Amino acid sequence: MAIKITKIDNLNNVDEKIKSNIKNNFFLDQDWLELVSKVFDLENVYLEIKYNGSLYYFFAHIQSSIILSPFMGYAGIINPSNLSYNELLEIFSEIEVFTGSKIKRVKMFPNVKSSNKFPEKNTHITVMLEVLNDQLDQEKKYKKVIRNSINYAKRSGIEVKNISSSQIKDFYSIYSDTMKRVGSEYMTPCKLFEKMSEMTNVHFLGAYLDNKLLAGSIFMISGDFMFYWWNSSNEKGRDLCANYLLIDSAIKFARTKGVKYIDMASSNNDRIERGKLLWGSNKIPFFYFDFN
Repeated sequence: MAIKITKIDNLNNVDEKIKSNIKNNFFLDQDWLELVSKVFDLENVYLEIKYNGSLYYFFAHIQSSIILSPFMGYAGIINPSNLSYNELLEIFSEIEVFTGSKIKRVKMFPNVKSSNKFPEKNTHITVMLEVLNDQLDQEKKYKKVIRNSINYAKRSGIEVKNISSSQIKDFYSIYSDTMKRVGSEYMTPCKLFEKMSEMTNVHFLGAYLDNKLLAGSIFMISGDFMFYWWNSSNEKGRDLCANYLLIDSAIKFARTKGVKYIDMASSNNDRIERGKLLWGSNKIPFFYFDFN
């Protein structure tokens, strides 16, 4: 079937029916895309795709003729709900021909309709928390260990407040130690966090004891969604359950911003995933293509 691909300048003027799919995805925010391309030396490519009478869009980061859609977060085919697995592969093949680059990874936003029948190997899981209108109703969904940990942090004198731009290096020190402790193979560069702290839709929240930072997390807001993708704590913070009060505070903050869902991200192991589910969240599938 004929596919027409056109390179466009950005996603600001896409079809109105598709704009809602973009506004909820922080990782398609124009400022974010520009920031990531500068920090990691990537080329931003925006494509308009006409296929089978329908209009789609595709965003890619390209480096050394390798396509990552995206380098970080979610992108891929925007609004792919009526596409089959084979149709997606056909479009990917045409994108490679059009760009002259090889697709390595495609990671799609997790609001794709469950009617898509993709192979299990292409279905990954993120954990999504619904933000309820009433905090008491929200807390009823918390498991007992969550409620007890929040109360313990409060009794211990933990206070949650914004991490100022001047404290990003303090946050990064705790983050670096956390990544080493959990054996992470990748560590986000401090330069990205420093630039993120200047963005109005990114919020660094910290858990403090006597004004000393013990734990910190980064929350990005776009449309109805908040994304919780970076978290760190030192030994004292873990002993005092600082992260529990921090997340509880973030949920309350999300409600004031009109957020309906918090994406708590995929997990590298079952233990971390189980910890996220204790908040009353649910497993949500998204589609992931790895062409290594």
